[in-house]
Amino acid sequence: MTKSTLVGGSSLISISVGDYSTALVSLLAAIVFALVNFYSFRLRSYTGKHKNQILSLFGGVTAAYVFLDLLPSLQISNEYLKQLGSSNQVIILYEDAIFLVIFLGFLLFFSLESIAVKSREDKIKENQELNKVKASRKVYLVHFSALAFLTFVLSFTLMFEYQASILSGLLFTFAVSLHLFITDNTLMENYEDRLLRTGRYIATIIPLAGWLASVVFPEKIAEAYILLAFISGAILYQSIKDEIPSVYKKRSLALFLAGAILYALLLLGYSLSSHYLLSFLREL
Repeated sequence: MTKSTLVGGSSLISISVGDYSTALVSLLAAIVFALVNFYSFRLRSYTGKHKNQILSLFGGVTAAYVFLDLLPSLQISNEYLKQLGSSNQVIILYEDAIFLVIFLGFLLFFSLESIAVKSREDKIKENQELNKVKASRKVYLVHFSALAFLTFVLSFTLMFEYQASILSGLLFTFAVSLHLFITDNTLMENYEDRLLRTGRYIATIIPLAGWLASVVFPEKIAEAYILLAFISGAILYQSIKDEIPSVYKKRSLALFLAGAILYALLLLGYSLSSHYLLSFLREL
């Protein structure tokens, strides 16, 4: 999410769309998320022996998105969070409160993943491999619900990305689509049977529900930053756990670096072009 997304809904780039066009384009992006969730298990089977290499490439893109786009967006959040506190008079938002929200998102998904692995370990029989054991139904429901909520929030922010600019929205859609593929891969490893039976159908509906909620209940800037902070913590954990290549998973360092560098160049190019275009327009 670029910094221009949440600051008054205006873009540094003059490519913008009206309300109806924004709703339509963001709906198409939500449909892309839905298709990723529905077909990710097929993509996982098609990739076969190259799965780890593909996950490394996707992980590099997502890591670049987290550190160069998502987290920097929170630098200017405090002034808007204070507005939420003064209008609500329910919570007092301190200067570093946004980082607490990031930490809570990180902690929640770390805990869920740990519980899922522990559940699988408890079910292991003698001489049985961990990757052939799936977690319990209760753990599945909690873990799946949390990831579904994350997908809902990501889809909820689509409208605001495309209000900033089409390019900003496309970059966001691309990075999140790759992240959803990796998240679905995690679910398949822990709950394959349940995910194929019902989970993927529910996961297909979630992005459309998130988009619809963003149309029916327009988001305030301060509320957007709280959601953004929670997303940051969750995706940051996924980046560390699933998307950064590790030796035991036989991930490809070269592909991870390629994905990270290429997407970083895209983000930096977008940021620089926005800056120079704004400077040019001010001189006119």
